[in-house]
Amino acid sequence: MFDFFDKLRKKPEAERRKAVFLMSLSITLIVAVIWGIGMAMRISATDFALPANSNVPSLKDTLSSFSSQVGQLINNTEQAIQSVSSSTAAADSTSTVANGTSTLSE
Repeated sequence: MFDFFDKLRKKPEAERRKAVFLMSLSITLIVAVIWGIGMAMRISATDFALPANSNVPSLKDTLSSFSSQVGQLINNTEQAIQSVSSSTAAADSTSTVANGTSTLSE
């Protein structure tokens, strides 16, 4: 093992970088495979099944509900903007100009 490193030290830098990259990649892959096997064993030991009587909504129902809620949110936002716009317009129409200055009548 030490002979390998001694020979590697004598090689050009580009070749040393390539060797270090390949060693790092190999170690990472070994760790990932061990981790994956461990996760597969842990997952296979659990029961993720839903009860038979559970009512899971379909994707179509879920998306339909989501789109109706988004539509309702957009409508509420538009109404709020219109309300603010109309109250701002009403405030502008009640202001008076006296002596060259603008005042808000209450």
